[in-house]
Amino acid sequence: MKGGFPMGKKSNIIHEAKKNLQKQCKYGQSKHAAKEKAREEAKRTGEKFKQVHGIYSTNTYDLYSSVCKSFIIHTLENHKEVRKFEDCRRYVRDFLQEKEDKGLSAWSLHAYASALACAYGCNKDDFGYDVPERSRKDIIRCRDFRSSDYRSPEEKWNDVKTIIRATGGRRAEISKYRKEDLREREDGNLEIFRRGKNKIQGWYPVLPQYKDFVKEYFDKAPTYTSANGEERIIRKEQIPSGSIHDLRASYACELYKYYEDRGDVASGKLYHCRKDMAGTSYDKGILAKVSEDLGHHRLDVVISYLYKLK
Repeated sequence: MKGGFPMGKKSNIIHEAKKNLQKQCKYGQSKHAAKEKAREEAKRTGEKFKQVHGIYSTNTYDLYSSVCKSFIIHTLENHKEVRKFEDCRRYVRDFLQEKEDKGLSAWSLHAYASALACAYGCNKDDFGYDVPERSRKDIIRCRDFRSSDYRSPEEKWNDVKTIIRATGGRRAEISKYRKEDLREREDGNLEIFRRGKNKIQGWYPVLPQYKDFVKEYFDKAPTYTSANGEERIIRKEQIPSGSIHDLRASYACELYKYYEDRGDVASGKLYHCRKDMAGTSYDKGILAKVSEDLGHHRLDVVISYLYKLK
């Protein structure tokens, strides 16, 4: 025994939870397309839009699996009588409430509740727990550089941080860059080929002000052979260990200003922000283009990257 309960029981219950999660896996499918289909169906039938369930990426599966494991261990430590994963369900509310009491953010609580709802095949509100309302102003984990995130000597990350700021890639996308992933467009600016999550990939703009830096970096960077045989130029250990949201936010803000100055994607229709950003408006056409360049498909998501424009 370890931790006061039989290891066999713990592993069996965790295995049950993972089997439930695996049934929800929809790798290779588009969650965005599934949501659009659900919205069209709701409009056609006049019924309320039903939340789309499923796991569309390995990152989501890993997160949900970790949450379920933590929940199961916590439950076994406090309720040794449980024998199956279903027995643990009655304690989800207590688990989430304890996490909230310890200061877990509303965003994280939503992720925890979503993970457990996915494992149990239900909705988040079926647990009798009121998940706190999320607010963009509460996202503080990645809006500024912290010394604990970027330890000295910071210089070792400076070049790659500039590449991230110039190309807008996620951590996993940056680590896949190859020399052939950079090319010049007809207008003289550069574009980068990014391979993102859920098999989303394509050519995206490099911020014009970083053209010379990015071109020289790709020309001179030494390559290494990845596990799948690709010749890549940025190793994972070269990417800052802290959050890179601030760098992607800079990319988004500069792109918005670039498209605004260019004047060919603006729609003239405004997106009016709500809640903590009430009173702020953005052009829907520009938002849609910036969202696309970030690898997103929702205007309300890209808003969280534009706080530097305020």
